[in-house]
Amino acid sequence: MKRNKDIPEIRDDEIRVIGGSQSGENTMGKWWKPAAVTLAVAAGIVIAVLQLRRQDRPVVQEEAGQEEVVLGLYEQEEMEDGVQSARAYVEVEERTISGVPVRIFAPVGGEPFLMTGVPDFEDSSIVFIAQAADIRADNMQILGDFVLGGRQIAVGKSKWGWCSIIDGQVSIGYDREPAELQEAIDNGGYFFRQYGLIADGKYVKESSRWKYSSLRRALCLKDGECLIVETLEPETFPRFSYVLEDLQVEAAIYLVGGESYGFARDRDGRKTEFGTFDPDVIFDNTSFILWKF
Repeated sequence: MKRNKDIPEIRDDEIRVIGGSQSGENTMGKWWKPAAVTLAVAAGIVIAVLQLRRQDRPVVQEEAGQEEVVLGLYEQEEMEDGVQSARAYVEVEERTISGVPVRIFAPVGGEPFLMTGVPDFEDSSIVFIAQAADIRADNMQILGDFVLGGRQIAVGKSKWGWCSIIDGQVSIGYDREPAELQEAIDNGGYFFRQYGLIADGKYVKESSRWKYSSLRRALCLKDGECLIVETLEPETFPRFSYVLEDLQVEAAIYLVGGESYGFARDRDGRKTEFGTFDPDVIFDNTSFILWKF
């Protein structure tokens, strides 16, 4: 083949660009380095601007962001405590009041209500349960007015102490004709009667009629909070009432005592049981007051 004398010979390390410079130099090498530098500088400016904007932006700008922050705080508290916080639980305390040893249960959270029949004692959502109203010995029916979810299933006024639960609010009183009975019916609430122990912070004489000793339990209100108090040794009604008065509760009615079974569950899920578990003595009309979450 005949060589063209006007075209320089191509070395092994050169690339020929047709129509371009004939000097034999790689023209790509003249512009790619400045272009890369320019791109790098531009990228650095963009990153710096974005960082400044992120620093100037508020940490929380909308409701969803606030929820994330709150959840983060709760998660941190649970990790620091090492124990997951229970949704509802019962604080349990043992004390001696006026020479009488007692155990005090204070439900924290949860929803109070009444039920009849045999409960599911293995239900982990139950944080407190105890028998509520008495049962008549002659016909095994509930003794006294009893309202279950707005439906009155028993009638009687021999006991003046009462408890109503309306919209999750527990009220305790001592009255033959309380307005709360009808309110419970009208609002789908709960109501039962028991012996009155404390009214307006003072001992109720009704309880002085029964002077035999037994393990005693009471549903109380103190500073607007519910307490359940039980004696750890058999006591008479009058002495138990004086113990509650010394505890400075504002109102209290009796709960079924003796060996009637119940329990409380603390924030770690541990049970404190009282009475004796015997399903054979739980009837269709046996009533319970519970707190559940």
